[in-house]
Amino acid sequence: MATIFCRRTAVVAMLLICLTMCTGPAAGQLAVGYYSKTCPAAEDIVRNETAAAISASPDLAAALLRLHYHDCFVQGCDASVLLDSTPTNTAEKDSKPNGSLRGFDVVARVKDRLEHACPGTVSCADILALMARDAVFLAKGPTWAVALGRRDGRVSSAGNCGELPPLHGDIDLMVQSFAAKGLDVKDLVEEIDREQLRKAMVMAAASPPLLLVVLLLTTTAMMTAEAHVEIGAYNKTCPQAEDIVLKEMTAILARSPDLAGPVLRLLSVDCFVGGCEGSILLDSTANNTSEKDSPLNQGVGGYEIVDAIKAKLEAACPGVVSCADTLALAARDSIRLSKGPFIPLPTGRRDGNRSVAADVALNSPPPGATMADIIALFANKFNLTAKDVAVLSGAHTIGKARCSTVSPRLYNFGGKKGASDPTLDANYTATLRGECKPGDNATLVDLDPPTPTVFDTDYYALVAGKRGLLSTDAALLLDPATSAYVAAQANATSSDEFFSDFAKSFVAMSKLGVLTHQKGEIRQLCSKVNTPTTHNAAAARTTQQTAVAGMALALAVALVL
Repeated sequence: MATIFCRRTAVVAMLLICLTMCTGPAAGQLAVGYYSKTCPAAEDIVRNETAAAISASPDLAAALLRLHYHDCFVQGCDASVLLDSTPTNTAEKDSKPNGSLRGFDVVARVKDRLEHACPGTVSCADILALMARDAVFLAKGPTWAVALGRRDGRVSSAGNCGELPPLHGDIDLMVQSFAAKGLDVKDLVEEIDREQLRKAMVMAAASPPLLLVVLLLTTTAMMTAEAHVEIGAYNKTCPQAEDIVLKEMTAILARSPDLAGPVLRLLSVDCFVGGCEGSILLDSTANNTSEKDSPLNQGVGGYEIVDAIKAKLEAACPGVVSCADTLALAARDSIRLSKGPFIPLPTGRRDGNRSVAADVALNSPPPGATMADIIALFANKFNLTAKDVAVLSGAHTIGKARCSTVSPRLYNFGGKKGASDPTLDANYTATLRGECKPGDNATLVDLDPPTPTVFDTDYYALVAGKRGLLSTDAALLLDPATSAYVAAQANATSSDEFFSDFAKSFVAMSKLGVLTHQKGEIRQLCSKVNTPTTHNAAAARTTQQTAVAGMALALAVALVL
């Protein structure tokens, strides 16, 4: 049933895209990123609220899809289905065909959030379109860029609901209803893969020999090419992968909420040294000291969490999901489960087999580095901006640090015995000295004491008030760009802008130095590179899958020659 549902959501998604464009305003009036200036957090607000609603009630995905569908088929995608009846008019929502529609309360909740963030800016019609898109994605279907800019209609009459296709009626009437909206018979077909194969075969049969060869070569290349990092990379090879990671992270954080921070830090440490390819997870060997044993990574943890999740993935889909993706998804879910944003994350990373402790220092700011040095490092080495530095520093809203990290600011600032950092609030210094005694290297202190396990903007208020725990936190106030961002978030009335910014910067970080195509491997154990036997078995599986796909294509072509 899950496979059928996922396939049908893909069909409905394509139908909705066409419906939205064909029955709404002229395509030229809509634009992707329409709210990028007037309400930049709009799409993230919709996505987060939709994810929360569907997480609480998974069957809402279908309900939200249907709600948008029923809106668009009656006078266009103008949100008229959301209007209530009045004493003199029965609205669409109260017509007989719409009697079982659900999800109105979720739409209202999203609208309230958007009105709080950007009053009078985002239309209800655009909310419906975005929620339908996000519902498809959350049901493991595709995602797409939604062109926005719809305005809301003022007319809603139950009498107009005759425009809805008679889904239990004569097929000719259904075809006519779809044709009236500029849609064809293909949009009625649920078995979309079968229909596409039939059309490809007909095209091949009618093609000149040279074109047939080109078609064959092109199709073969498409079938054998390896996936790049993309949303839903495991939808076919391990469709339950992201659910497994989320389930395991949910159980882990329910027992130990403090573990969200270490997992998030583990990903950043991995990505900034050689790229997001799981090298931080490798153990040292007799001939090599790995990244995890570098002195700079002594406080890094979370390895056992990734190992546990990877074991579950291997049991479900052997040799499919990389350690790099396991870590990236676990970090993504640590944010979500700490009341942060839900971040659609591209997957398809492969694992590296190089992990050298010396690489850590080469990719880290040198001792005494200024914020200008850090920004330059991010720009030159990682193609990230000063804003990304400020945004990603916001990850310190969860997690802890060892006293050994902060003690130099408390007892030996500038190399002067007994001196404390004057940029640190005096009262906070006294508090920290009570937690971290001289010589204490083991005790852990919260990075964000007011809400240490909640992903929010409190961190920026602390930094602005000279209560940032780490020297790098305090350094954010020394550069105009990063200081301006700290001030903006410290005074923000909601976390929407930060959530939106963090999602973008997090995804950008997660793509650093990823391995795709034949580069890297899919490690069986995250702490060790594969043995030649394991590697060859994985390669054999890939070759076999490609051969099967090639045979299916050859059979399809043979049938039309």
